[in-house]
Amino acid sequence: MKKTFWHTKALTVITICLCCNNMYALSNTKEAILPALTDTKDQLDYATCNNPHLLKTCLDTILITHKAQLAIAQAKWDTGVTSTMNQGNQEMIDYYKEVLIKLSAFYPKGHFNNLTPEKYFDGVISESSLWNKIILEPLGTGTGGTVVSIIAGGNVMNDLKKKIAEMVSSLVLSYGIENPENLHVWKEEWMK
Repeated sequence: MKKTFWHTKALTVITICLCCNNMYALSNTKEAILPALTDTKDQLDYATCNNPHLLKTCLDTILITHKAQLAIAQAKWDTGVTSTMNQGNQEMIDYYKEVLIKLSAFYPKGHFNNLTPEKYFDGVISESSLWNKIILEPLGTGTGGTVVSIIAGGNVMNDLKKKIAEMVSSLVLSYGIENPENLHVWKEEWMK
């Protein structure tokens, strides 16, 4: 199965081959990448991989695509325009959700509360978004101005980024693919 990600101006393609969730990515743009084709099939049987080598390849590829996605989002954040900055945030949140879904392929059937990974992580993102918006406006909704949406989006991104690092730690230890020092280096690179 192949998913193709098109950036918003449809000039560059990032292709991720998902044959047993093996991911390959190419990028030469600073524009946003968004899912263009999605597999809408809801399957609880998402444990498609039990291969330590494939997990290692997946983790290496995630670091590469993460750098590319951050560069794309950074260009939007640098504009200082609230709507454009929010778009950069949302694209990073979408990217982190996709990473979580890809990593879920290394977990057993029904592992995520018997929901599809997409539905499960939609709930996680929704809860984090609501929480961050609520705490940023202690005087009531709408009292914090437009900056609240930017800060809340950044907080959600950080929440997801930490969840991915936690997920990777568990997978790496369970699959025995890295020594603790290499895992520390991966997490350090990821959290940049």
